[in-house]
Amino acid sequence: MYYNVSSLNNEKIGSNREWLIDSVNLKYSDLGLVQIKSGNFKLIKIDKGVWVVGSLKIVINMDCIRCLSQLDVCMDINIDEEYRYDYFTDDKFDDNFIIDDSNHLSLKECLREYIFVTSPMKPVCNKICKL
Repeated sequence: MYYNVSSLNNEKIGSNREWLIDSVNLKYSDLGLVQIKSGNFKLIKIDKGVWVVGSLKIVINMDCIRCLSQLDVCMDINIDEEYRYDYFTDDKFDDNFIIDDSNHLSLKECLREYIFVTSPMKPVCNKICKL
């Protein structure tokens, strides 16, 4: 999920672009397959970079904590992150949220972190396992 923001770089602060996402699969080494069913997000030009705001409906495969069977977990992810141009970063800023020299930003790591925060700590597959 790489996006070119070079056109935003040449515009005034507050300019924005909207993107719609439909049926995208991402593969992560620690999460496995993540299916983005639908979503939208907005890229907004700010003084030191781009602000990303959006929402996604995703499905990830997890293991039930009781019976260890596989289950698909549906989640709503709300993204609200700041990406900075490389020349505006400092030591305290996360390297994963940088717009590179070719004006591209990647939402893959951002989405991974939001999935970890949003995913259930103890997923269960059915009513019997919940008891």
